Amino acid sequence: MNKKTTLLTKLFFIITFVTICISGIYARQVELFEPPRLFNVPVADTLKSFDLNASGAGTFGTDQFSFLGTGYLGLGRIAQIEVGAVRILRRLNEAETELIGVPAAGIKIFIPGERASRILPNVSASYRRTFGRYEETGSITYKRELADLYIMASKTLISFKGWRGITLHGGADYIGASLTGNKVRRETLEKFLPFGGIEIWATGKTKLMGEFEWVANFNEEGIPKLEDEPVWVAIVGARIFITRFLTADIGVRYQENFKTVADAKIEASFSVSIPTHLIYDF
Repeated sequence: MNKKTTLLTKLFFIITFVTICISGIYARQVELFEPPRLFNVPVADTLKSFDLNASGAGTFGTDQFSFLGTGYLGLGRIAQIEVGAVRILRRLNEAETELIGVPAAGIKIFIPGERASRILPNVSASYRRTFGRYEETGSITYKRELADLYIMASKTLISFKGWRGITLHGGADYIGASLTGNKVRRETLEKFLPFGGIEIWATGKTKLMGEFEWVANFNEEGIPKLEDEPVWVAIVGARIFITRFLTADIGVRYQENFKTVADAKIEASFSVSIPTHLIYDF
């Protein structure tokens, strides 16, 4: 066998291998890929094995535009690594309270109840922890730390051929938080807080979403006030599937400490999914 024949044989096997991989992807039923959350509230489902998802979100209507990024990695269809942020409320120097994201990482475990029975919900549990570090604002130096353990369930109530239906999500979050600083004695917060949401498919590539949650409220001056209690936050909007792998979310956020509708904020995010399981089918 001469060199030319050997080269053609290698090219044949390479082309055949690539063709098999591509046909394996496109021979499957059309599936939409999205982040395992609503706007911010998580859902019970996790990504499939070794799938990746990256999201970027921004808030409009604030003094300064704020950006928040998150990333997910699916593990074995029953677990997921999460890197992103936990949202809290912060107030400094008697200024207006603002909603910010504190960098955090965690792991989520998934129990697929709907696979076992139509009447059972999907259930998940997750532990997340922020990366505590000292920050300085004017004469105030402080360090905030936050960890949470949540359990939640998701259940599709109504669906039929041609319509993905209505899905409810609900759970409870155990939050443990601490705040220390040069003008703040060590303050701690431990609470069980509910959260939940709903999604309703409007068309084949659009769904309506609504969510509510309570977020921890930090007063970094160390002045105890009623406002330091957790505050509820609600968002209503829609998710649009631009492609199978790219989604756009847009919604209106309102929270307990807002005074009028004019205080409401617009939140938008884009999410990209990389479904590696279509090639590496573990």
